[in-house]
Amino acid sequence: MDLYKNKFVSGSKDCTAKMWDLDTGRCIKTFKHKDPVLAAKINDVHIVSSCERGKVKVWHTNTFTLVK
Repeated sequence: MDLYKNKFVSGSKDCTAKMWDLDTGRCIKTFKHKDPVLAAKINDVHIVSSCERGKVKVWHTNTFTLVK
């Protein structure tokens, strides 16, 4: 889990990382992995999530596209 300004990112056993808006409490976007997500970090430009298999994904926070 990680927090940046009013955005929060979480990882889960359901193989997803989710970006949340703390002002509304709503999920903004769900990012998918093939295995349970063990870690997630956020900053003003990127979300980084890693899964049980060791795969790390980098997502753009504004376009929600997979960068790497």
